[in-house]
Amino acid sequence: MTTLRLSSVLCALPAVIKKLVQVYVSLHAYSQMWLMPSSHAHAPFADDGVLMEMGKLATAALADLYGTKYQVGSAAELKQPASGMSHDWAKARAGVKYAYHVDLRDAGGPYGYLLPGSQIVSTARETWQAIRAVVDNLTPGA
Repeated sequence: MTTLRLSSVLCALPAVIKKLVQVYVSLHAYSQMWLMPSSHAHAPFADDGVLMEMGKLATAALADLYGTKYQVGSAAELKQPASGMSHDWAKARAGVKYAYHVDLRDAGGPYGYLLPGSQIVSTARETWQAIRAVVDNLTPGA
């Protein structure tokens, strides 16, 4: 009986998320990329232009604080095709309008996954500024 109920909840979850969640951001290390959905292929979503503009707005807000530069695009465009990324599910299955995977500092420099402690707080501040820029620019009721 419990399995049946859990299955029902999981099946209904995307519809609930679509109603309640406007932005989905998955944070990762490293490479300084603001990735849009469609990571597994070069197949764009109908609103890719809107996703790109919001991504550019976010990365511009991020750069305003410390000058850190991020690339904006899909993993298939900027890196290589990748499957199983949660922002792809959030966009395609749950219907979240603004879904992103953000690879934080470092941009392939000497640190990789071992970002020095001296950069943790500044990375958090600039990332928060970027996310706030997205939220502050949402269209009410959209």
